[in-house]
Amino acid sequence: MLLLLACDSAVCETGTHACDTVTRGDSGADSGDTGGDSGVDSGTARSGAESRYGSGLVGEGYDGVEEWALVADNGTGADVCRLDFSLGSSTARTDCADCSWAYDLVVSGTTVVDEDATGCAATLADPATFDGTVVSYGYAPNYFGHAQVLMVYESGAWNAVSFGGMDDTTGEFSYQWDVGYRAY
Repeated sequence: MLLLLACDSAVCETGTHACDTVTRGDSGADSGDTGGDSGVDSGTARSGAESRYGSGLVGEGYDGVEEWALVADNGTGADVCRLDFSLGSSTARTDCADCSWAYDLVVSGTTVVDEDATGCAATLADPATFDGTVVSYGYAPNYFGHAQVLMVYESGAWNAVSFGGMDDTTGEFSYQWDVGYRAY
């Protein structure tokens, strides 16, 4: 039996394995420690799993919520940062050819659910300034002939980023977007 494992080194730049810790650093408890540090060494880069989970009601606009998280140890550790926020808009976009709907969504009501000493501002977003940020989401019900997907407008183009589910009767939409691994 042959088992192949792969991890995109462009997503998770590391030393020995593409999804291991990037560098090993100060735990804050070495014998030469003079005290006063938080245990987070600015020279230490680690890898976490980033994900976004959301749901909303779609009709004349979009009214929803999203949870954005970075979890340590490539998704098996504790939360580095977890944010909850609302997404809302009535401003439709017409430039997504594959989408049955698309909106510019405004972030509001950002709350920090959990964060470690590294903090949300250093990893995902600064909660103090995140409200008012605009993201563009759309829904393609028949992407390449078969998949229902969440579309996101990034870098000047619409991209399929995750499966999405839409109930056309109730207008309920949901998605679970596993963004990938990121160093922090």
